[in-house]
Amino acid sequence: TSSGAPVFQPIPFYTSKDSFGDLDMVVMCESRDWERLLDDLKKKYPDHSKNGNVFSCGVDVGKDTNFQIDLIYVGENFGERQMALTYFAFNDLGNLMGRIYHRAGFKYGHKGLLRVVRDEENSDHIIEEVLVTNEPREIFEFGGYDYDEFLDGFSTREDIFNYVTSSPYFNRDIYLFENRNAKARMRDSKRVIYNEFLKWCSESDDLPEFQTEDKEEFRREQIQLALEKFPEFRVRYECSLKKLLKSKTINEKFNGNIVSEVTGLSGRDLGLFIRDFKSRWSDDDLFVLSKEAIAILIKEAYSERTKNSF
Repeated sequence: TSSGAPVFQPIPFYTSKDSFGDLDMVVMCESRDWERLLDDLKKKYPDHSKNGNVFSCGVDVGKDTNFQIDLIYVGENFGERQMALTYFAFNDLGNLMGRIYHRAGFKYGHKGLLRVVRDEENSDHIIEEVLVTNEPREIFEFGGYDYDEFLDGFSTREDIFNYVTSSPYFNRDIYLFENRNAKARMRDSKRVIYNEFLKWCSESDDLPEFQTEDKEEFRREQIQLALEKFPEFRVRYECSLKKLLKSKTINEKFNGNIVSEVTGLSGRDLGLFIRDFKSRWSDDDLFVLSKEAIAILIKEAYSERTKNSF
């Protein structure tokens, strides 16, 4: 797209939808044009909200409630726009499919299929989100979904629900709120379609019930399949694991406890010292130096800091 000319594209919806209280659109343009557009929209619609790359505002159409427009910014890359249109299509379809991929150890969203690399000793610490693929067909087939059926579209919500359950990996239990973490439970409990899907599942017979005795073993199998199927992902993933190993190696030789032990510092002073020290010595330096050599450098830096403070 040329500068100054954002491209807007409505997100697909099921054809029997009888009323529209909102309109979802992806916006494709350069970042500076998106910022310029936001400035204009914020002035025109003071009652707006912005959450990450999503801008929402209400438009007066002469009814009791305003018509809501959600603009989802997807950058200037055509592939990213197609991926966003796929993920956000048909209400909560992408979110519901995402549970299938999550169970296999992946994250499905508007950027594509990702593998979240976490610190083995602290699972809350995310090292990196590695792209598996952002080709919609490849993602759907990897999850056992018929991509051509998706392209044909859906007439009703029940058609969407049937499609979600068409994956051989489907099991209704992974959708139940008691099997979700608190953050996900709070988010999805507010979603009308998600709750309708749970009710529909409870009233449906003969749904697939994919079982796996060992969740971690299943995830290891799935990551191996992904590594074999997507060679570019293998390269990115191996680079990420090297980063993880490097980070872990550095942390064993240089961390807050070690610095505190050598210097006696704590709290804010400790944090400032570590920041200053790392501005002088890079991760590459800390990776190759021994623990003993780093301890000497810490002592020298502390001694220098103490002299300069007088």
